[in-house]
Amino acid sequence: MNSECPLLVIQCKFHEAGCAFKAERLKMKDHLSNSTEAHLNALCDLVYARKKQLENQRERIQLQKEHIQLQKETLLLQKQEIIDVRSRAANGEFIWRITDFTRKLMDAKSGRAAEPRISEPFYTHSHGYKMCAGLWLNGVGTGRGRYISVGLQVQVGEYDSIHKWPIYPRYTFTLLDQRGDHKDRKDISAHFEPQCISRPSADRQLGKGARRFVLQEDICHGSYCKDNIVYLKFQVALKQPPSGFFRV
Repeated sequence: MNSECPLLVIQCKFHEAGCAFKAERLKMKDHLSNSTEAHLNALCDLVYARKKQLENQRERIQLQKEHIQLQKETLLLQKQEIIDVRSRAANGEFIWRITDFTRKLMDAKSGRAAEPRISEPFYTHSHGYKMCAGLWLNGVGTGRGRYISVGLQVQVGEYDSIHKWPIYPRYTFTLLDQRGDHKDRKDISAHFEPQCISRPSADRQLGKGARRFVLQEDICHGSYCKDNIVYLKFQVALKQPPSGFFRV
């Protein structure tokens, strides 16, 4: 009924363009007829204002894009600086501090967490071969369900083109005992010597390690997990290759 009542007071249909006129419906037709020029001018002003808003939004978006790009470049620079520092100080050793171990183990056993967990990269020596550690808390292969499995992988590195390939590494994995008296500590170690490792590529990076490294229950019930933290040490030593085996 209200949409048809001639006495209902309504707004001008150009109110969003700035027309503040209100009148009974039956008088609105005369207003529209008599205010055509004013309404056109108001519409032009509205279009201009919206255009200006769009231009300002485009400028802000462009500035945001430039700011994001600058942040990306800064992060890349910082990442390279971190890589350079790590490489210069490298000695082929990496200690992985695993916090909240019990929950992470349960998540791995239930399938809530993807495996393996991958460590941050480290290097065999100054500007050396790039490595990373892998950890399967619920084990892999023959160790699945009872053991934790560990491994090391040669990654595509920043200095690969000046290195000699293949390499002949010796891997040492160590679960660190956390007893208060270091004389009583009994670290658990395992060694693995791959036959040889060729230069890795983006689609070919093979990991080598120990599938049955340590029983899960030995970690949980021993002195290897303290304050729900476990420490794993990974060491890489490079052996001399057989005579005449180097390929660059």
